[in-house]
Amino acid sequence: MIQKIKGFLSNTKTKVALMVCSLSIMTMGVAFASEPTTPGYQTVIKAITDAITVQDIALMVGAVLAAGMVFVLFWMGARKGSKGLMGAITKGKIKI
Repeated sequence: MIQKIKGFLSNTKTKVALMVCSLSIMTMGVAFASEPTTPGYQTVIKAITDAITVQDIALMVGAVLAAGMVFVLFWMGARKGSKGLMGAITKGKIKI
């Protein structure tokens, strides 16, 4: 896997694309970091910041992490099961 990543990053086009993405993300952060000057936006932002609490964000992060862990464990189990089944079919041996 590391060899694939190194091979992917050795390409000049990939490096340019990663640099452009990084710069665009940084400029978006700077652009949206300043306070909006339109009064309509300020009311919307105030309503959103009043509605979302730290507890809501922590619950969302926890739910995403839990779902990700379930997905990873399912993926690893499915791979192990498929390898065991294919090994049993091709070699006639069952591995645990």
